[in-house]
Amino acid sequence: MRVQKGTAVTVRTDLFDDTPSSVTVAAVRASDGTTISPAPSGTVVGKAVDVSLTAGDHLDQIDSLTVTVSATVSSLATIQVFTVDVVGSHYVTLGSLRTEPQLSDAARYPDALVQSFRDEIEEHVETACNVAFVPSFGTESRIGDGTSTIVMRTNKVRSLTALTIDGVSQTLSNFELLDGNILHHKSGTFDHGEPIVVTFEHGYDRPPAKLVREVRQAIRSEMLSRGSQAPNNRLWEQTADGLTVRYSTADWDARRFTGSTDFDAALNAYRWPDIGFA
Repeated sequence: MRVQKGTAVTVRTDLFDDTPSSVTVAAVRASDGTTISPAPSGTVVGKAVDVSLTAGDHLDQIDSLTVTVSATVSSLATIQVFTVDVVGSHYVTLGSLRTEPQLSDAARYPDALVQSFRDEIEEHVETACNVAFVPSFGTESRIGDGTSTIVMRTNKVRSLTALTIDGVSQTLSNFELLDGNILHHKSGTFDHGEPIVVTFEHGYDRPPAKLVREVRQAIRSEMLSRGSQAPNNRLWEQTADGLTVRYSTADWDARRFTGSTDFDAALNAYRWPDIGFA
């Protein structure tokens, strides 16, 4: 799940097999491995747990949080683990989506459903385009090859958060980011066989307006299709208020990433070339 930096959020777990009890919650930062204190709170809701992440220190920076919910379910110790990505912003806000025709009906299209699909589609867009369209957290593990440079696998790296070589934390001022996704060691080399772990912020400040329009339409189309139970093999659809979406067969290898012809055209327009690593 994605959350916006500095914004409190409640994340609901998947359903347990029965009503959980004795619930505890812990969260760990990916950037430095520290455990968040005080821990997020967990409230039992039916067979699920609502995990509350307050707008505190743990959400004040771009990062990725690993959240572990421990509970007793039917007398058995049970855990659920999920990831919360803290990003610079969302492509579109829930309030903005509620202004779309018909999506104002929160009873028919609950907040959690709309937000879940928004997160899903944002991640799909960035996987298809090989780049993040909002500031995001990233990490790469590499092995030194005796040179002073490393070609990063991630596009649009904005800044370094931390760097370790053979487990030893490095002074970031000794490194710089060059054009072409290149990390340069200004005062030495990355010795052969040395394990290197780089954490960083990457991505654009905000997505292009055309891409945002297509994301909004895709979210709206998906919500309306679920409500009408439209078949997934349709070639086009039109809603009562005139929204028309044309479809082809989704084929990742052919760069038809969604099957929506207009959306795929936008994705290909803003797509970065394949990075070239296995």
